[in-house]
Amino acid sequence: MNRFAELETFVAVVETGSLSAAGARLGIAVSAVSRRIGELETRLGVRLANRSTRGFAPTAQGQDYYERCVRLLADLADADASTGSAHAGGRGLLRIATPMTFGVKHLEPVLNRYAESRENLRFDVNLDDRRTDLIEEGFDLAVRIGELEDSRLIARKLFDVNIVVAATPQFWDKHGRPQTPAALTKIPALMHRTPNRAAGWKYVGPDGRSGRVQVPTRYTANNGELLCHAALRHLGMVCMPTFIICDEIRRGALECVLTDHSWQKVSAWVVYPQGRPLPVYARDFVDYLLDAWSDPAPWDQIAAPESQTSRG
Repeated sequence: MNRFAELETFVAVVETGSLSAAGARLGIAVSAVSRRIGELETRLGVRLANRSTRGFAPTAQGQDYYERCVRLLADLADADASTGSAHAGGRGLLRIATPMTFGVKHLEPVLNRYAESRENLRFDVNLDDRRTDLIEEGFDLAVRIGELEDSRLIARKLFDVNIVVAATPQFWDKHGRPQTPAALTKIPALMHRTPNRAAGWKYVGPDGRSGRVQVPTRYTANNGELLCHAALRHLGMVCMPTFIICDEIRRGALECVLTDHSWQKVSAWVVYPQGRPLPVYARDFVDYLLDAWSDPAPWDQIAAPESQTSRG
């Protein structure tokens, strides 16, 4: 038996939590995964994991062995990638997952500039507003907006996300420009579909006090650009990142209110699996992303339209 294949299979099973998921990651049959793990335990003379209907959980010895395997595989991957990159000019396939609107509007130009100088590197980009499982689906890294939940990922902060409450001037003329968050409870809202949508819009006031306001939802969608288009038709107000609506704010098509409040404070991150060796070219792209955006980000360097600033 190839000892490298044994180690690779054991790491995959621990990280995915099941034989079937490990087989899908490695592209081999479940029976082959089971055989490799059995042969590995026989060779070592110890039980590395407990199997149950809930999955595959490493024993104490198995967890220690897993951590050693990860380090060994990472060293081997670094050696291969460093030598291969120097020889082949950074050949490989970089697989990236990103939210759809941010990917199209802001990641795309950064990624294309990066690709122009790396002719031998191939790219597979997945635009999806759902949270892609990097480990299960085999992605090298992802850009995430918002709170991080997956403890299996290493996260590095890209920038703070500025979120504003906005609608068309005509909409505010009709419904009144709110002077307090409480006034939003009587105004139709266009909401992004998220698991915690029912929790309302969180804010921090100019006095530093935090609060939460429930707003009446007229329109729900899982894509920010669609909600932006609905807002431009005067259908409701949005609480949305400026990276989506910066152009509409800049030209005065959307007007921000309660700008002395901080809304739904979140950040953007680049994340990648902590248990899987990250190829050299993927680490290079992570570093490139960390340098890609200024502070504040370009879309936040917005001069409010004169008509908007005069309204306060």
